[in-house]
Amino acid sequence: MPVLLLAQGDPEARDNLRRAIEARYGPRPPVLDSLFLEFRGRANVKLGPVHTWVPFDLKARFDFPRSMRWDYTARPLKMPLLHGAEAVHGDIYRSQRGDRKPDTIEDEDEVRSMRRRLWAFAAVLLTPLSDYTVRLTATGERSFKATNTELDASAEICLRDDHSLEMVQLECLNAEAREMQRFYIQTSTELASVDDLLLPAQLTIGWNDSPYYEARPVNVAANTIIPEAIFKLEK
Repeated sequence: MPVLLLAQGDPEARDNLRRAIEARYGPRPPVLDSLFLEFRGRANVKLGPVHTWVPFDLKARFDFPRSMRWDYTARPLKMPLLHGAEAVHGDIYRSQRGDRKPDTIEDEDEVRSMRRRLWAFAAVLLTPLSDYTVRLTATGERSFKATNTELDASAEICLRDDHSLEMVQLECLNAEAREMQRFYIQTSTELASVDDLLLPAQLTIGWNDSPYYEARPVNVAANTIIPEAIFKLEK
């Protein structure tokens, strides 16, 4: 799998990544230059004094290696939609809540957190980890750290005994709690073929040990042209 040779780092970590990609995609993994993903599921959101699960949609766009965006919509029963978007384009992080004008976020901790979370999301696909901008470091027999040197973002990749992806995790700022926490994306053992791309059938995303989102992939468009304005939250 020559694409793996682009990633730098420990031989042990590189071998674990190779095995993880083969476990997911077989001997011919897809080359992903850009990607659109759509998920549906539920989110644990705070409504007044309590948290409750509500229907939730998530759309993610990637123009590897430096531009990423996600849009989310929560639909609480008998209440207005909760929606927004976040994006990293190069060194710029933008955030939008509802229909308000997008804000450029300058707080260093928030910018770093967003880069890391979006990188963790990209890491679930596995093949972005084989890019030449990535450095791999072994952290255990079935785990390694993947650092995107252009984004200055790292995530730990944890594999099951069969080398399938179990979890991506990292430490970053939870802006809502205003403290550093463990952000994680846990994958189901089952895979789903969505428009010919093999993905975990379900993702569970959360902070520390508390799940925040549960989502399943429903739509994929690979290697399509994504206008730059998308990542600037101009569209």
